[in-house]
Amino acid sequence: MRRIRTTLTFATVFAISLLIFSPITMAEQTAGLSPKKPDGIMELTVSPTSTRLELKAGQSTKGEFMIFNSGEVSLDVKVSANPYSVKNENYDGDYENETPRSQIVRWINFDQAEYHLEPRQQETVHFTVNTPQSIPDGGQYAVLLAETASEATSTEGSSFNTIKRVGTLLYASTDGQTKDSGFVKEVSVKGWQKEQPVAFTQRITNDGNTDFVTTGKATLTSLFGREIATVIVDEQIVLPDTTRATDKSFNEKVVPGFYKLSVESTFLGQTHTSEKWVFVAPVWLVSLVLIIFLLVIAVIIWLAGRGKGSRKIKIRGQ
Repeated sequence: MRRIRTTLTFATVFAISLLIFSPITMAEQTAGLSPKKPDGIMELTVSPTSTRLELKAGQSTKGEFMIFNSGEVSLDVKVSANPYSVKNENYDGDYENETPRSQIVRWINFDQAEYHLEPRQQETVHFTVNTPQSIPDGGQYAVLLAETASEATSTEGSSFNTIKRVGTLLYASTDGQTKDSGFVKEVSVKGWQKEQPVAFTQRITNDGNTDFVTTGKATLTSLFGREIATVIVDEQIVLPDTTRATDKSFNEKVVPGFYKLSVESTFLGQTHTSEKWVFVAPVWLVSLVLIIFLLVIAVIIWLAGRGKGSRKIKIRGQ
């Protein structure tokens, strides 16, 4: 009994010593300075997301956009103009390489190149496009960037900068000869849709020299003409000399069967309609139906063979 009492006493003293001299308690006692607060959220936004201008040869055209410090720390912001084009049919943006359609970046001058924004403060960025006397026909495209970098931060012996960059796309048209032209290159869909939702891809080509806006709608109808599902193809801009691919799918799930897919695309004042037939069914269902069909055929053949054998026996009995 005494040994148990001694053991409990030792354990109690040991536990109390851990509480007194633990690193957490020591940290609280020796923290003469308040703990360092984490850095605030750095957030920069720009409005609008796109701007349109009409340019005339030899004249200056003014424009503007807004930058807004929507974060919790003050920001030093630099503005600049970069070329804008796309790399592929998925329209991944290219903001580095200049093309004949992005010469406008050479004509842009900002009234002010740098801004200081306190939290929740906004500024309007003014710029001027000084168009030369000789300009190419058609559209010109650029991205107007607002960029900020936080102070270097040290973490375990290394330092880094936090960079925030946002931009507004600039779509400009010149007063030269304009060619508005485009066509639906393809509407592709798998003839057998093994998984749902039903999906398709639309490709629209712009073979003109200025951009245009396209909108559309797709519907699924049954064999009897009843509308089963609808999806809206959002408004999109198609740049000249490019093809834009749009992947869409229906939100509704449909019962297995045959359906007609109709895709309407509207651009340049015309509506283009493409129609395709699709079969919707999972692999397991098709396999099951095939197995049942083969079993039915086998039974029919077996029954037919059995009937012939019975007739032969009857004839021999006579």
